[in-house]
Amino acid sequence: MKRIYTLLVAAMAAVCGALADDVTITEVEFSLDVNNIGYFAGNFEGNVQSAIRNNISVASDAEYTLTDKFLCFVRNVTGVQAVNRGVALIGDNASREYLVGVHLIPKEGYTFSDTDYASISVKWGGNSVTPHLIYYNSYYKLIEVYVKLGAWETGTVATHTLTVANATYNSENFTGGSVAEGVKLTLTANTAATGYKFNGWIYTGITLADATSNVAEFTMPANDVTITAVYKKIDYTITIADDIENGTVSVTSGATTAHYDDEVALTVTPATGYELDVLSVKDADNNAITVVDNKFTMPASNVTVSATFKAKTATALATTQALDLRTESGRVIYDGDFQIFDLLGRNVTEMNGQLNGVYIVKVGDKAQKVVVK
Repeated sequence: MKRIYTLLVAAMAAVCGALADDVTITEVEFSLDVNNIGYFAGNFEGNVQSAIRNNISVASDAEYTLTDKFLCFVRNVTGVQAVNRGVALIGDNASREYLVGVHLIPKEGYTFSDTDYASISVKWGGNSVTPHLIYYNSYYKLIEVYVKLGAWETGTVATHTLTVANATYNSENFTGGSVAEGVKLTLTANTAATGYKFNGWIYTGITLADATSNVAEFTMPANDVTITAVYKKIDYTITIADDIENGTVSVTSGATTAHYDDEVALTVTPATGYELDVLSVKDADNNAITVVDNKFTMPASNVTVSATFKAKTATALATTQALDLRTESGRVIYDGDFQIFDLLGRNVTEMNGQLNGVYIVKVGDKAQKVVVK
């Protein structure tokens, strides 16, 4: 019984040892129909990249799986660069050499040699090809294979000049170029500058379904196209608070709106016997706006103007000029219009006849302190 157990253990060890030795992959193959990826002058690199990703494949029974695929171009002798969002147009850079890149990761039980990977045989659609570059990625234990696509098609599709201003294509700034007929474009207006808002597109050579949308979609026609996103200044409102007492505030120009960065002057008029205490301007988020000499710079927001007025002090009202007046029985008597203020600056004219104490009588710009009993 002991002998049988020993033989069984030895057999299991041999099997496990065999399983531990992964098979080294010596050949890889992928399929891609170049005629089906729009690889022609005047198409966007991004369109070609999308077509590659949708059309490239490896056999389901291959010893590896396809983890990534993309369009790239030769950067230098030993390096390549992906087209990223692909806003450039095929053919605009005559010296650019394009490649299709694939990342292949081995299935369980298989491996790529980390020393002999350069000798891996590469096939494209059943035909052996010489890759521009094979690179072993030690972190992910995969290989990257880059094969040149060759010259792009020219003359098969007519191109026309597209001129773009203030817009992006695939989230990158785009000014246009030689675009092939039939290529679909989606342009997005650039973010408006502070104080401005998008105000539509002006264009020639195309028709837009909705020229007021900040996204313009169209197919390149058989003619040149010009398209520009336009903007206009925003009218921000100026509101005077309706709870101001003992005085008034108004916009000097009479305007009820202003543009960002405009200087706005305010006219402040205290009621008789009062003076300005606090003049404030706040934006829509209740942030205080600096006011200097009754002027402020319009922010990129609606604003509310408010003010508080305080009674003038007796010192501010009193002068040394004598007035032709008299007092009797709690009353000030004067032949003409006048106002009476107590020593706190409060207007007490309506109490004339019930006065008792020291007061300031004001006639025009003249004032006199009087004692009324």
